[in-house]
Amino acid sequence: MAIPWATIRSLSLVLGPFLVPRAIAYYRSSRANSRSAGVTVRAAPRRVLHAVFVLVLVALVLAAFATLPPLTPENLFRRTASRLQIPNDVLFARVAALRPGGALTAADEALRARFVNLESRLLYLRFGPAALAGCAFCVPDEPRSYLCHAAPRRAWRTSTPSTGARARAAERLESVNRALQGAKSKMSALGIVKNTAQRDAELRGRSDAYWTHEVRLMAEAMEEREVIECVSDALENRVDIQTITRDADSYTSLVLQDLAQE
Repeated sequence: MAIPWATIRSLSLVLGPFLVPRAIAYYRSSRANSRSAGVTVRAAPRRVLHAVFVLVLVALVLAAFATLPPLTPENLFRRTASRLQIPNDVLFARVAALRPGGALTAADEALRARFVNLESRLLYLRFGPAALAGCAFCVPDEPRSYLCHAAPRRAWRTSTPSTGARARAAERLESVNRALQGAKSKMSALGIVKNTAQRDAELRGRSDAYWTHEVRLMAEAMEEREVIECVSDALENRVDIQTITRDADSYTSLVLQDLAQE
């Protein structure tokens, strides 16, 4: 997982005053003990020092590539501040808004084609974008294939939802099917009730009266001074209308483009 620089600095400020004096004291005590025992400390040969320096330098470079945010692969969900189960159209509409010219790259298009379910997104968080978009022999049913592809240059560190990682795909699929069936039943029942209300004159009149009353109440509420001030404050200070408008335009363009292709 990428560690923010602010966290590293805070840990250094908190732990530094405790660890540095202890390290110095330990070095001095070990050196004093060796002298008291009559053991002569010999300086390491120059070749050994060069090898140790190279090893330390390589370790620092690998640690920087594995932890520092500017050097880690891009995480689309964190970059766009999106939840894990966001629809593909909305996610890549936000990604397109971040790209030069508002167009998705070839890697973005490959990831969009691979984001078919929650399991593929968990694999993306686990192995990174290169393994998911560039692996030709990997399949979501065999997570080890992604591990084989990502093992040679494993520089991706991030956290994955533990419950989603432990849950079996069959159980998640069954729960999703049950939720979809329940939603479909409720929508069917709502359609029947609405159809019945529209066909009956008395029910249709009561429905029209309710919505007329609702519109009048909302209009009166929106005309109050406190409501107007709160709405103006929200639009000016708390809500980014330009971002919302840009996301809505991108989403509408993608939806209409898909309909035109069909």
